[in-house]
Amino acid sequence: MSATAISANATGDLLSTQTGPNVASTQVTGRYYWELVFSYDNSANKTSSIEYDVEYTRTKRVDSKQFMSNKFNVNTGFKFENEISASMSFDGLGSASDKTSYSYHLDLAYELVKTSETAETISESKTIQKKFKIGPGDKMSIYRLCYDSDAGSQRTDIEASAPLDDEDVIVAMNFSCVKRIVGLGAILSTFRNTTPATENTVEWGSIRDNIVKNSDKPGEERFRCFVESLRRIFPKNSNTVEWSGIRDTCGEIIDDWNRTEKQLLFQKLLNRFTTVKPSRSNTVEWSAIRDLSNRILQGTTQIF
Repeated sequence: MSATAISANATGDLLSTQTGPNVASTQVTGRYYWELVFSYDNSANKTSSIEYDVEYTRTKRVDSKQFMSNKFNVNTGFKFENEISASMSFDGLGSASDKTSYSYHLDLAYELVKTSETAETISESKTIQKKFKIGPGDKMSIYRLCYDSDAGSQRTDIEASAPLDDEDVIVAMNFSCVKRIVGLGAILSTFRNTTPATENTVEWGSIRDNIVKNSDKPGEERFRCFVESLRRIFPKNSNTVEWSGIRDTCGEIIDDWNRTEKQLLFQKLLNRFTTVKPSRSNTVEWSAIRDLSNRILQGTTQIF
């Protein structure tokens, strides 16, 4: 059995390339097994049949928020224009998977990916009521098919009088998650194309060179390199107060790097940019950066 990889989100190639998305992968093992619903022994009754009433619950559960947190350390999701900070895909079955005619594992995988952008939880249940007739001197056992994995679980209403498999059926499934800092590509593009004619030209040149040098790195690394490059800017004459504030904010970002989600740290930097209003030098350049920073901050929504 094979599965075609599906993705929860298709992000524009330009922005994806600009930010070099971080990609993480994981393999999840699922298990099919037969659960005993009831077992009744009527062998002592040699003269009459009995009717046995059975009630059980068919369930399905998919928790994409818990899965994203446990497997990819993603606890919040953000969206800006056509960018989503974390998008997950199902990449098919692992080579060690047992053969099975059932497809619950695939259905749950697709639903997990489909709900991952909103961290939606699927929780369904339905009570099943049935009567079973057990003849005189007979015994009866009923089993039902179940499936469990970190990607989702299902208690089905597929029944059998005995387990149809001698052993549990094991299925391995591969998932990957693309992580982005939404809006980062736009900011890096703007800084990369900022070339003041006068004042702080050397400093802006070093920022541009840093962005180009790290252009092939994943987004989080590019962001950190960008922050560290801003932290090294010490103009001698123009915009000294403004750059002092930027350096302070960059220092705080580095200090909080391992404690705070990178999207929130990026927003902290954008908030600093919105306050930079030089009275003379580089006024046009910073006006464009402020406008873009405000647009990203106002346009970014937390989707879970």
